[in-house]
Amino acid sequence: MAEPPKQNNTLLEFYFMRHARTVANENKVADGGDNAQTELAPSASDDIAKARDYLQNIEGSIGTIYHTEMLRSFETASQINNNLRRPMALSNAFNEQRLGQWEGVSWEEAAAYYDSGEDPPGGEANTEFIKRLQRGLQGLSEHEAEDGKVPLVVSHGGVWLGIHKLCGIESNDWPENCDIFKARVSGNWDNPTLEYEHVFGIDA
Repeated sequence: MAEPPKQNNTLLEFYFMRHARTVANENKVADGGDNAQTELAPSASDDIAKARDYLQNIEGSIGTIYHTEMLRSFETASQINNNLRRPMALSNAFNEQRLGQWEGVSWEEAAAYYDSGEDPPGGEANTEFIKRLQRGLQGLSEHEAEDGKVPLVVSHGGVWLGIHKLCGIESNDWPENCDIFKARVSGNWDNPTLEYEHVFGIDA
């Protein structure tokens, strides 16, 4: 998707990056926000280095790097920042959805659950998840640097799809680990719209 021209009704511009590959990803099991301590896979460092090389080329435009309380997000953001040396900040608003009884099921089972539109039993209701993401994006827009730098959010696959849903887009196109998007939210917070460009992928 080509990057659209900047509009006057832009609410927020940001980079979104999905965390690097985890052990759970390699085992192809669902890993939501209930499991904060899932570790990165041994191969993750090489992938993060490639993403970091890309981000270094746009270093001047990267502002604060936001990560979640999930270990996989924090470790990815920390390694990304080894060379960028940008401010880092915790934002629990971008934690992965808590999956309750769906935690640890196979990807195939998880996909069927997601497609059903049901709330995760014992987890976080879909409506509450989307509201949380909206609060997080609004918080980013209120603290966006005045010098034109663009924040980087290192978060989770379900969060990226949740941002789509917040903006009226139904998508099951999960981002790959270390995918980076440059995104723009426009309109108003009661009815936001999302435009984005996929700017980096490991296999791209």
